[in-house]
Parts: sequence; structure tokens; C-alpha cells
Amino acid sequence: MYGRSSVDGLAAALDLGSNSFHLIIARVDRGELVALERLKEKVQLGRGSTNGAMSAAAVQRGLDCVARFAQRLRSIPLDRISIVGTAALREAVNRDSFLEPAQRLLRHPIRVLTGEEEAELIFLGVSHALAANDSRRLVIDIGGGSTEFCVGGSFDPQHSTSVDLGCVTLTDRCLNGDVSLATGYAEARRDARALLAPIVAAWKSRARDAIVIGTSGTIESVRSVLVANGFAFVMSGMLTVFLYARLWRRAGVMTDVQFAESRLMNAVEAVYEPYRERVEQQHAAFQRLVDLPVPPPKPVGRLRFTSEGLEFLVRYPAEMKQATTTDDRVVSALREAIEHEPRLSLAGSGAPKLQSTV
Repeated sequence: MYGRSSVDGLAAALDLGSNSFHLIIARVDRGELVALERLKEKVQLGRGSTNGAMSAAAVQRGLDCVARFAQRLRSIPLDRISIVGTAALREAVNRDSFLEPAQRLLRHPIRVLTGEEEAELIFLGVSHALAANDSRRLVIDIGGGSTEFCVGGSFDPQHSTSVDLGCVTLTDRCLNGDVSLATGYAEARRDARALLAPIVAAWKSRARDAIVIGTSGTIESVRSVLVANGFAFVMSGMLTVFLYARLWRRAGVMTDVQFAESRLMNAVEAVYEPYRERVEQQHAAFQRLVDLPVPPPKPVGRLRFTSEGLEFLVRYPAEMKQATTTDDRVVSALREAIEHEPRLSLAGSGAPKLQSTV
């Protein structure tokens, strides 16, 4: 599949999750990883577990997938392959019934992560995907068998934990067909709240002022459902638009950062104003639907010093993204505000840089 001369530059990672198996093959180029191939199969290794043991059917589904992925790994040096298992393999009393044959197929050991290790690796993966900055981040990953939490600065995970709460295990426990959908949903919600209560109590201070970032297929599914039902705005904390306007202090003039930040946010607020009433109406409807204390979405921004000068970071509700020209309007508004602020100027000749993340 890959040329002989290019094999030495390849690396691969295989994630054996409770819901899906993920394989990524990448090339190492000047110290950076460039993805060449991504494969994902919904195996549901944790589905149908009883008394802490994986079902025979789930083990077989997992081994069938491993056999297919193993073919893709044949040409990659073993010392450049990393294979990890998560909640299903962490908790299963019969995990060796999967691990031993899987390791033979892969010709490589499988490392079963602790919950804290999994949370920190997810956090570092998000850090690689986002631009480095001084903002604190709370990364939440809802997997098939567990949910991981990690908070810290860029590439600096400081607190991490894992909860035995996953989309597969919760579905098996509460939405297995023995009760009505409404009853099962209510039970699942009670279970989730009970399991998360200690996290909420202990992590309020740790996660204060942090940007919340959700990862995994569960978050993507929730987003799809919300957007389809007209609740795009609730993703403002997860679907964040980062707009960087690199600024500097002009020679001999000290910039009043708070004043400049206020001027820039006024420009963003002016773009947001036509959407305000609709967003607030949808917010009220959403709160009535789910009975959750979701704060009203609104644009937020921060101006900070960097090694290159000043940097402005702004994010606004995803509802605004429904208009394809919103990004351009925000950029234009910021450029105009900067041009009318004599103590600031755009760095270089380029326009502010937009970066959207999920």
C-alpha cells in the first residue's frame, strides 16, 4: 500500500474504544504528524456486557475488526505503532479473551489505559488540534463506556478523571426495551446526574473560566439532533469560532487593553444584535424542553499580550453561523474598529485569521 522508501516515515495509532475502533496512519514530516489514512468501525465492544463480562458476540466483532485493521499495519515498523484500549477493556473481567488473540493478530502489545491516562491523552489530542494560547480548557469526552474530564492550559493537563458513564453502557442499562422510551430516558437521566454530581461539586473551581470543549461521536450526534431541531445556538461553547486579530502597541504609545477590548467587543455585538431576539427565544424554548440551567449564549472576547504583540480571541453563538456571511461581517467590523482606534493596528498586511473548531 505504501512504497518501500516511505515506510520508515510512517506511524500509526489504534484506539480500541468501547463503542468504536479508530485507526490513524500518519507520516512524520519535520517532527509533525500528517494524517494519511483514518479508519473507524462501530464495534460496540461494551454492548451486551453482563456481570462485568463482555459478550462472546462483542468479542468476536472486536476481533473481526482487529483482523482487518492488522492488514493495514503490516508495513509499519512496530516501534512506530501505538495501540490502546479504553473503558470496555479496562472494566471487563474477561478482557484477556479479547486481548490475547487481538495481540497475536496485531503482533503488538495492547496497552489498557487508566481513566486518568485516557482523559489526559484526549486533552493533549485536542491541544494539538487547536491553536496554542493561554486559555484554560475543560475537555469532556463522552465515550461508549466512560466519560473523561480534563482541565488545564494548552498542552498542560492539570486535573483529570473518568466516570463510568458511556453511551453504550447507559443505553444497555436504561434503554434496553424492557420499559417505555420515556421511562428509560428518565432513568438514564437520573443515573447520569447521580454519577456526575461528585464531578460537578469537585470541579466547579477547577474549571472556572475555562473554555469547554466536547469531543467524540456522541457530541457530534447531540449537535446534529440539536441543529436539526433549531437549537444550533446551544453549541456556542463547543462549536467555537476563534478569530485572531494580531495587534501591536505603536511606538511610544501604551495601549489601554481594557478599552481596546471593549471597542472590539462593541463591533462584534453590533453584528450579533440582529440575531439576539431569535437566539434568546430559542434559548427559552430549549430550557423548557430539557430543564437544564443553560446560560444564554452571547459573544465573548479577550485581548491578551503575546510574544508577537496583542491577540484578540472572540467566539460567538453558533446560531450566527447559519448566515454564511457572518464571519466576513465580524472580520470587517473588527478591521473597522481597529482602524478607528489610533493606538492599535493590524499586524502585517493580512486579514484577521479565522479558525473554526469542534
